[in-house]
Amino acid sequence: MGKKTNSYIKVLLLIYIFMSISSFGILAFANEQEELDYFVYKAYEALDEKNYDSAIDFCNKAIEISKEPFLYVLKSQIFNEKGNYDKAIEVLDETIKLWPEYSSAYIYKIIILVNLNKYNELINFLDDAISKTPNLTFLYKQKASVLATMEKIDEAIECCKLGVKNNPDSLTLYNDLTSYMFLGGKNTEEILGYLNKMIEINPYNEIALYNSSCIYSVNNNSDSSLKNLRTLVEISPKFKTYVMEDPDFENISHLESFKALTGVGIYVDGEFLEFDVAPVIEEGRVLIPLRAVFESLGASVEWVSSTKTVIGQLDGITLSLQIGSKKAIVNGTEYTLDVPGKIVNGRTLVPLRFVSESFGADVKWDGNTKTVYVTSKDEDTGNTDLSKDVIFDRLNSSLDLIYVDGMFPQPHDLGAKEGKITLVAKTEEDLNLFKSLNKKDKTDYLNTTVQENYGLVLGCETVEVSLVFNDKIYYRLYTGYDAHSDELELETFKRGLLSNIIKQDSDNLSYSYYYSN
Repeated sequence: MGKKTNSYIKVLLLIYIFMSISSFGILAFANEQEELDYFVYKAYEALDEKNYDSAIDFCNKAIEISKEPFLYVLKSQIFNEKGNYDKAIEVLDETIKLWPEYSSAYIYKIIILVNLNKYNELINFLDDAISKTPNLTFLYKQKASVLATMEKIDEAIECCKLGVKNNPDSLTLYNDLTSYMFLGGKNTEEILGYLNKMIEINPYNEIALYNSSCIYSVNNNSDSSLKNLRTLVEISPKFKTYVMEDPDFENISHLESFKALTGVGIYVDGEFLEFDVAPVIEEGRVLIPLRAVFESLGASVEWVSSTKTVIGQLDGITLSLQIGSKKAIVNGTEYTLDVPGKIVNGRTLVPLRFVSESFGADVKWDGNTKTVYVTSKDEDTGNTDLSKDVIFDRLNSSLDLIYVDGMFPQPHDLGAKEGKITLVAKTEEDLNLFKSLNKKDKTDYLNTTVQENYGLVLGCETVEVSLVFNDKIYYRLYTGYDAHSDELELETFKRGLLSNIIKQDSDNLSYSYYYSN
């Protein structure tokens, strides 16, 4: 969580420093940094005790040692807590003059002016700040928000337009702009232009894909609507629920392709499958076209039309089942199916779970999104001469760590207590190095990464951590602050599960597409 997290950790560290440098009531500073840390600690301590004059005194002593912007912001906070708002603003103005790119100073001044209901003064301040630092995207975001609060939607729209003009790759500003344009009932073709710009910057942006698909549907452009909808559903199946309830999709809801996308979804090793005949659910069991499941698992398939029998083979396993019969044979052993295979619209559908598990695959059902994840037999080889520690060190030095906290702007529809940590492999060599670990060590590495970097997603109860290469997730698990690796379940996607990788800037309330840089 950026500087908020760092400040929290720093306070804890200062407690330790203070304890370390105190001996029999006599303070001795080994160096200037220890002295600075001591005064900062005492300023926070005095602020917590509401001893504002002492807090300011300690803060001034810290500033005498080192002129750092966070110390000025701290001083402003103390004045604000004391109720001396004019002085608090004066200190922030000084900070902005000295460090015009330091976002926290702007944010705290905005907070003070909002709390004082000085909206006109706030607008003037933001106008001046934007003219001097047009690259600080959150300034436009804050101004537009204030204007919207004042029910000046048209002015909020113009503010965002200026923002994207000066910052043409800011996904956050495009998102705000299109939101205000929807709210203001603006021309959908103009909105669509901005949404398509977002998709150009970030091809997997869920917000832009959803909203553009809505507009295309309303305008009876079914092909474009379904194209974007397909990408959206492949990235995040949970959007199916929103789509099914949204009247904007009424014009395409009767199409078989729409029903297929919003119905049962199938992923095999992370690859999203499409069918000319949609899967169906019979007595709680998913039936899908036989060739899709057999071939996706790498099995050969033979159809004996005279007896309506399917025969599949994979890695020494032979499966035979007759359409309409609840009997199936696997390597000579007869099994009873919950539901038989059937023919729908000229296509032969077979029970997905039974077929997949017969060939050694794992099958998981997500009832909330009506999605099945099939994972073929895992190859847990640990095939490397390198030790686990050497591999861990190489990965630590090579992988990029990207974090997303649900409290801040992001396109994933995360809740406030949900977070993501993504480890990005920049080369196939990085990916193969991770693959060479056995399953336990893969789980340990991902879980340990969350534990060691939890400050980035502080307060998030559930953290999704994944290993990604070229926009695709190959390994994923869900964990938390104190989770043990033995209790976690590693998901493997051998062909890669499409994902949207974004970078989040919590200080500037913005995000950007990782691969755009």
